[in-house]
Parts: sequence; C-alpha cells; structure tokens
Amino acid sequence: VFFDLDGTLTNPKPGITRSIQYALERLSLAVPDEDELTWCIGPPLHASLKKLTGTDALADRALLLYRERFGDVGLFENEAYA
Repeated sequence: VFFDLDGTLTNPKPGITRSIQYALERLSLAVPDEDELTWCIGPPLHASLKKLTGTDALADRALLLYRERFGDVGLFENEAYA
C-alpha cells in the first residue's frame, strides 16, 4: 500500500516555503513571504529557484541550501489536512 502524502494527506507548504526562504536569505537575496512562494510547490524546484534567483548558478547554490534545511527541518513541517 502506498500513500501520497504531499498535497494529498498532508500540506507540504510550511517545509517547502520556509526552506526556500532559508536558501534565499543565505544568498542575501530578497525573501518573499510564505504565501508568495506557494507557486513553487509542484513545479521542478530548480526552475522555481532560477526564477527567484535569476541565474542557473545561483539556483544551483539555492538548491543545495534548500536541501540543507529541508533534510533536517522542513521534512518534518508537513501538517495533516483536517
């Protein structure tokens, strides 16, 4: 039996958006509010990060920083839907 948690049974928004914010902050870039980053949930993350950072090189760095936080904290910030 398989369960599709992300977006079906649980809300991944806090972990994903906060990890994006973390990456942008570490790169000294503008950090949008969580609600302004919901468009990043679903599409390929690198493509979203490229739109936010402006270049492939910065998106690569942002992805590493995203994973740094998401792997330790963001992964556990999923909330069950009511």
